[in-house]
Formats: sequence, C-alpha cells, structure tokens
Amino acid sequence: MINKILYIFLCFLFSINIYAQNKAQTELIENNTRPDIHLFFSNKSLLEEYQVSDLNNYENTRLPVYKSQFSNLIISLEKTFPGGTYAFLGRDTAMVADAVEAFYLSIGQKGRVKRINISTPSLQGATPQLLAEFLSQEGLKIAPEQYSSKTFVLIDSTTFSSKSQSTIIFNSVIEEMLRLGVPSEEILKIFNIASFNRTSVNAFHPLEIKKEDVEREIIEQHKFFRENSRIDRMAFLYVSQMNYDSEWHDKFGPLTRNGEGKLVTIPYNYFSKEKKTVIFHNILQVLRTVLSADMRHEIFNKAQEHGVDLPSRSSLKSSIEMSKPIKVDLDRTFQRSLENKFKILNPLSDTDKDYEKFRIDGSSQIKLTQNGYVVLSTLNNSTYLGDKHFYEISLSNLIELYESNKIGARDFRRIFIHILGLKPIENKEFITMVQKNYLDILPLDIMLARSREREKYSSMGGVLEANYKLLVDNGNLPLSCKFLFFD
Repeated sequence: MINKILYIFLCFLFSINIYAQNKAQTELIENNTRPDIHLFFSNKSLLEEYQVSDLNNYENTRLPVYKSQFSNLIISLEKTFPGGTYAFLGRDTAMVADAVEAFYLSIGQKGRVKRINISTPSLQGATPQLLAEFLSQEGLKIAPEQYSSKTFVLIDSTTFSSKSQSTIIFNSVIEEMLRLGVPSEEILKIFNIASFNRTSVNAFHPLEIKKEDVEREIIEQHKFFRENSRIDRMAFLYVSQMNYDSEWHDKFGPLTRNGEGKLVTIPYNYFSKEKKTVIFHNILQVLRTVLSADMRHEIFNKAQEHGVDLPSRSSLKSSIEMSKPIKVDLDRTFQRSLENKFKILNPLSDTDKDYEKFRIDGSSQIKLTQNGYVVLSTLNNSTYLGDKHFYEISLSNLIELYESNKIGARDFRRIFIHILGLKPIENKEFITMVQKNYLDILPLDIMLARSREREKYSSMGGVLEANYKLLVDNGNLPLSCKFLFFD
C-alpha cells in the first residue's frame, strides 16, 4: 500500500514538472518574438523535448546538416575573423544564428552573435545613414572614435549581386563610414562580410586553405578595397542547407522609429501557433545538437587542427581566469606544478568507467578513476595551501580536466568536495563567481543545486561544511528542478 501511494505521489510530482515545463515552453511559443537563446541557459529545462509532429521531417533533412557541418562553420568564422561579432542578416539565417549564439554562450562568450532584422521591404527609402545607424544599434562601431579591434561581420546567403539586400546594406554602411571619416584602410578591419553562397566576387574557403593563406586573402581584400573602394573577394562559408530555416514570422517591414527613437523593423505577419510550435521543436533539436559533448569535442579538435584559438570552454573558468591574474610566486609555482602533472594524463577510456576504490582520510571510502586519484593526490598536497588563489587555481584546473574528458563528473564532485575541507574560502569574489556560473558545469550543478547533495554536505561539520554553506549561500542558492526525480 505504501509503495502504491509513493508511486502515485511520484507520478503526481512528475506531472507537475511536465506541466510546468510545457507551460514555460508554450509561453515562449505564444510570444511574437523568437525565443531569446539566453533563456535556454537560465532555464535549462526549456531544452527538454517538446512533443510535436515533425511535419517537415526536420530530423532527417536539416538536422543532419548541423551535425555534420556546424563545426566547420565555427572554425571558418574564427579562422577568418577571430573573436569577431557575427551578424546574421534576415529571416533565412535565424536558426543558424541561434545555433552559433548557443555555442558561444556555452563557452562563456556573450555578445558574439547579432541578428540584423532586415528584409527587402526594409530597404525601401533606407538611406546609408539609417542603415549604418541600424547596424550601430547592434554593435557596429561606425565612427572613428569608436573603433573596435574585433571585426563586425555581416553574414548572409548571398551572391553579392548589385540588387542583393546584403550588397546594398554593406555598400551603404561603408559609404556612411567613409563620410564620417573612417580611413579606407581601416574599413574592412571594422566591418566585413561573408556568405553561405558562392558570390559574384572571388570566394575563398577558409577550411580549404592554411591559416596563413586565409590571412593573406584578407590582406589582399583590404589592399584592393583601399585602392578601389570595393571588395574583390569574400569568405565563402560553405554550409549546405543550414540556412533558409524559418523565422517566427513573415518578412520584416520598413525601418521605423519606436517610442524611444530607436530604429526597428516590424514583421508583416506572425505565423500561427501551430507553425511556431513546429519551429520551436526544430530549435530544440538544433540546440541539443550543437550543445552536445560530441559537438563540443569535435569543434575544439578542429580548432586545434586549424590553428584556431577558441576561448575558454567554461564561463566559470573564464571568469576565474579573468579575475585572477597570477602575481604571487606561490601561485605561479602551484599552477606550473599542476600543468606538469595533468598534461600527461590521457582522456578517460571505457575501462576507466569501472571506478576503483580509494580511501581519502582512512574512514570514508570513495570511487575515483585512476586519473581522479592522481588529481586528488596532487591537490591534496599541503605545500600549496598557503597560496592566495588556491581555490581559483584548483577549480579552474578541475573544469579543464573535466571538459577535456580526463576526469569524470563523479571524480570532479568528490575531488572538489574534498578540497573544500582543506582550508577556509577567503575570497568573496570566488564565491560570487561560482554562484553566478555553477550551472555551466554539470557536476558543480549537481553538488550545489541538488537537494540530496545539499542536505549531505550541509551537515558534514568543520571547514568543509562552512565552505559549502558559503557556496550555496546558506541554502538560499536555488535548487535545480532537473534533479527532482533523482532525490
């Protein structure tokens, strides 16, 4: 009888969770604006499956293209315009813009993707000044005093013919930049263009040539523009069928000003809820594909192969490193020691999943991989406990090891909880960084936001308990709903 009641209760909880999930997803679908990709990171339950008939057979048509070619797109962009701002033009690029933005957000890079909401009707009566202003609202630095070292790249599926909307926008904005006094030799460093199609100008394929040859193509492009005030070549981002995915609505209308004086384009017609539901379903499939561990691994491997420097894979790791310039000699010695010991570790094999047992303190018994034991032994060295940034350096290395598949999620949790008992956390900034970014790292999310873990570690006593309570803000850090049925 008790088991039956428990079963009914769990089913009730499950139905509540599904209802809440579907309700949140349905609210996004009913909105006139395409879902903001940031929302999927602040509420990861939105990425759960949303059941709908796959009317356009997306799983067998477009989705395989993302699986096979998305990594090529990221490497092509970074190889040609490293660290740039990638501005996707119009409705046809909406889905690929979602995918690219999701990838960069997953590695802690905000603001790398912009959407230029313009269609052909938007160009009616649009002057170069208006078009330049519209792009400047999205981050293009058009005035000499605003120069940015990172290129703002307009991306479209265009042949770059004279009547193409991307050609009109590109040439108009350049005209305005020259009028404002931007030197011609600086123009393409600030504002450039790339296409998913072969164009009327010479095309170079970033993946087919060496990095130094890509750089040479860009230099020649800049030189030709300086001498002729037009471009003779363009990066060709060959990603078959990844573009032309539907937006949330029909074409964007003319440029108008809203009540705040900002330039906007209002869509002519919004699609029905039924059609948006299918598009939402497709968005979820694409996001889960590009955010998968396999895709991330493929992208970083290709980056290394092509000599591309991608930013840190983790926003938490990135924020730790940006806040922690290593100035103290002890810190430098500690970091070098960890690098020397960890660089020789190989990625986990299938046999590593059969964890061996090791004792940490003579009383409690835990399971770790062989790599996990090496990492634990290294971080357990009391020589480095006096380091000013002991926790920052330790956690940063754990994240790197976890994301490079050298330790598992269980290794991560048990090693980190052990080092939390070694010394008090003194740096409040470190605590704040963890609280803001813990969702970025699954094992950390489990440690801090799962009720069973919270209950266990909040009653361990001593330094460990004190440190843990600091990280979970004395229990005020929100619990994650995705662990509800595992506790």
